[in-house]
Amino acid sequence: LINADGTGEKFLTLYNGENSGPLQRAAITNDEKYCYYVSDNDVWRINLDGSGKENLTNTPSIKKAFGGISPDSTYVLFDIAAEPWSIQKLDIKTRKVMPVLEGEGNTFVIFGVARNKNLIAYVKDSVFLVANYDGNSISEPKNFVNITRSTGFVFSPDGNKVYFTPYGSGPDEINTMEMAEKNLVSGKISKITNFNIEEILNYTISRDGNFGAFSISGPC
Repeated sequence: LINADGTGEKFLTLYNGENSGPLQRAAITNDEKYCYYVSDNDVWRINLDGSGKENLTNTPSIKKAFGGISPDSTYVLFDIAAEPWSIQKLDIKTRKVMPVLEGEGNTFVIFGVARNKNLIAYVKDSVFLVANYDGNSISEPKNFVNITRSTGFVFSPDGNKVYFTPYGSGPDEINTMEMAEKNLVSGKISKITNFNIEEILNYTISRDGNFGAFSISGPC
């Protein structure tokens, strides 16, 4: 855990068990009380001071990937990362797990959750979609980017924009060195970086939407 200005670095926890791998995604609640993540195929919660580490699912035989936290911190979204792939909801209070999107012959993977709005970005059978999800029902999805792969989608604080990589005007123009912005109101896609690097690996946007943080491959 570290402040956005690079200060206050703090150790939180180690991975657990033989199924743990590199931590791809985690999320801090809006009240800055908890951090949620997936380790050893389970969803975990830990206080930001490193105390109170808790396994919330206790089903390590089921492969999972972290998705995000709801705006009110009442539930966590995660993937069942094995056939058949699906998106699941974990109710924090009851610990009950319920399917959000699943279907025989289909693959669903969550790629982004808006921090302050009930918006999720996900992929269904290689098509990227965005929809409203209030914890109980999901709206009719919309196809919002014409690319075939992505590292993930990060929503702006107001939910009107989404940031992602690779940048591309279509499946035939994929540029992993640059990041794009999609205005969900106007529909416009813009390239917002001009880096001389090998690849953008992971990224996030500040809570006020004024700056982004990246992990990269290669010199810059």
